[in-house]
Amino acid sequence: MAEIVQKPVDMQEWVFQKIEGMQKDKQVEIPQNYSYANALKSAFLKLAETETKDHKPVLTECSKVSIYNALLDMVIQGLNPAKTQCYFIAYGKQLKLVRSYFGTLAIAKRLGIEANVNLIYEGDVFEYGYDLESNGKIKVFKHETNLKNMDNSKIIGAYAILRGGNTDCVEIMNISQIKASWNMGAARGSSEAHKTFTDQMVKKTVFNRALKYYVNSSSDENIVFDAMARTTDNEQFSTIEENYSEVSGEIEANGSTQEVIVNLGEKNVQKAESKTPEPEQKKSVESTEPMPGF
Repeated sequence: MAEIVQKPVDMQEWVFQKIEGMQKDKQVEIPQNYSYANALKSAFLKLAETETKDHKPVLTECSKVSIYNALLDMVIQGLNPAKTQCYFIAYGKQLKLVRSYFGTLAIAKRLGIEANVNLIYEGDVFEYGYDLESNGKIKVFKHETNLKNMDNSKIIGAYAILRGGNTDCVEIMNISQIKASWNMGAARGSSEAHKTFTDQMVKKTVFNRALKYYVNSSSDENIVFDAMARTTDNEQFSTIEENYSEVSGEIEANGSTQEVIVNLGEKNVQKAESKTPEPEQKKSVESTEPMPGF
């Protein structure tokens, strides 16, 4: 009797069919004008050349469940690695999806949020305080800068203003808080990207924190928000030297610092002071859905 040889399941095809089935069953909502088929093809091309820290292929070394979860989070957020919106890293046997600053911008636009992220340099005139006449939230009253101030070694802070999508918030961080956030990651702010593109990494940090506040304060049970939270948390595992082309693309996406003036009533002007924030608690969410053999 001839032995029946079972054809191995192609992982790319299986993931595509799985997500297609979830979409038909309305378990997942695919963002408009987003081709998850193209994104998955780009992702597998990236994964084919991505290695662990031991220089082994992630497709063979990382668990199939973690690979599927990373790809699913990518699709849910409407990200595409070919557009430098995300990348993949291996942490032990787990594959993690990390969102780039460019990817965070894309998600904010998709959610109807207008984002303005600016750097604060030594010598800038920067005034902020509490809007006591309305909701008591922090507001930026005035920010004036000068070309002579724009030096990565003189960055003393940054802020992100998010408006739209049922949100209106300002997140301000001084450089001590930003570096404390970097120190929570495996790279501890010492990657080539942090050293060479300090301004863009600072922007990325404050923007992620502002958007995370928006996500965590939302009352909606939204799988997009869940995926965003997981992807943001994954940055703590990143030890890779981020790709120069990726960061360069982010510079083109949001590279200017501009004056922001918000007219309010009585203003309580304060100067930013350096302080180290309490470390945020990280949560881990991972699917345990059984996977077929590959």
